[in-house]
Amino acid sequence: YNLKYLENGREKTMELAMTFADFAVTEARFRKHFRKVPRDAWNDNMVQLADFLEMDADEREGKFPFIWAVDRKQHLSRVLVAKPIVESCEERRDFWIMLRALAGAEKTVVEEVDVESKVRAEVVGRITQGLMKLAGGNGEGIADFVVGETVAKTTPVAVAEAPSNNGSGDYMAPW
Repeated sequence: YNLKYLENGREKTMELAMTFADFAVTEARFRKHFRKVPRDAWNDNMVQLADFLEMDADEREGKFPFIWAVDRKQHLSRVLVAKPIVESCEERRDFWIMLRALAGAEKTVVEEVDVESKVRAEVVGRITQGLMKLAGGNGEGIADFVVGETVAKTTPVAVAEAPSNNGSGDYMAPW
């Protein structure tokens, strides 16, 4: 979402990721989970909540999540977010990801490299299997491999000899 604020008398806009905390800060029932930070207390250990949610537990050590807000004079301010709200944000983010996955919102695109590697692996597997057949037995493996593969692919299901009418008159048309 876009957050509009005033800085040195000029209106500016900041684009931010929407989290549950951005909603909760507007609700009186969640007020106890937020603390406004004076500008002179801002430091590098403060991390935007959206970025904080992407961090591992080890990376979060010593960091303080905050969200941007505007005061009554439309000046930009940082608001610290308590742990229960951070946990709620994680929970809702996970539900959102699951919902999108169930809906098929993010289709996985099959890359050509992946298909090519699968085909190569299959071909190598077949060649290996054929070589193993050739190596086993007393030479019949070659005949079984070559003849068996070609016969299986070229043999029709049912072969019937067509009667021929060589002028003998014994043949009668089926219609």
